[in-house]
Amino acid sequence: RITTLNKQQRKLFDDLMERTVVQESTLPYCCYIGGEAGTGKSFLGQTIIYAIRQVSVKSGQDLDKPSVVAIAPTAKAAYIIKGKTIESAMRINMERYNTFSKSGHERTSQMAFEFEDVAAIVCDEVSMVGTNKLAAINFRMQEIAEGQNKREFMGGKSCIAIGDFRQLPPVMDGYIFEKSRLDGQPSIAPCHWNENFNIFNLTQKMRCTDDIAFAELCDRVGKGREHITHDDEEFFQSRVRTNKIESEDVHDNYTSGQLSIITATNLRREEINLDKLRELLPNEKEYVCFSQDKTTNRKTHIPLPGTVS
Repeated sequence: RITTLNKQQRKLFDDLMERTVVQESTLPYCCYIGGEAGTGKSFLGQTIIYAIRQVSVKSGQDLDKPSVVAIAPTAKAAYIIKGKTIESAMRINMERYNTFSKSGHERTSQMAFEFEDVAAIVCDEVSMVGTNKLAAINFRMQEIAEGQNKREFMGGKSCIAIGDFRQLPPVMDGYIFEKSRLDGQPSIAPCHWNENFNIFNLTQKMRCTDDIAFAELCDRVGKGREHITHDDEEFFQSRVRTNKIESEDVHDNYTSGQLSIITATNLRREEINLDKLRELLPNEKEYVCFSQDKTTNRKTHIPLPGTVS
């Protein structure tokens, strides 16, 4: 993986790895790796996670204890980086977004033991991480830290955040670069993001390298409607099909990525996928499963809305 990094990625990778490997003689670092879609942010993040796991292993170290904590705000994003959700890794409950609950002594001691050899925390898809959740992560890391590190950001651990703020925003929380109001902090409280993170933006495209015009078109869509040109609209209109085309019947076009069908609704998507599956496996039995959602531990029954099947 390392040999496939471009110059921008490799320079940042080498710098972060050097800081991580010799962290005993350097101060902890916090950085944000950003960039437009297709610049290889996630690939670089996965490479960093893999490399830290390899170089941080020491003689006599308990291999069950992590050397890097890979976290993400959703289960799908966590699965991609072979990590955990923020709530699972940090043992925090963000159902009430304006409070932070300290762990008991037993859980704190257990977590401090598990995180003892952690060299860095890597968080992917950081655009979905709100300012209060970042504060909760910081509080948890300070809680399990020892000595002077209890006063340091992230308990004295290095932190790498990766993502694109033009993508999905936080749910029921402010943006990560806004001031936190966790536990009713005053307006003069510090902004963790602005005070601790250095920003690095990747600009070299690694996706669609053979079609730069299309990659640039996708970037303009990401920036907003005001950046879309008349030529862009004509291009999208040219891709609209009301009738079936011949290439839709060639299943290899889908597996190779040469053809994709974009629909306006999930219902239409499911209809198309089911039709394709039946064409691909015409002799296979088809099973239909019906599920009914139920709630437990409730004295009263609340019926499901009619829109839920």
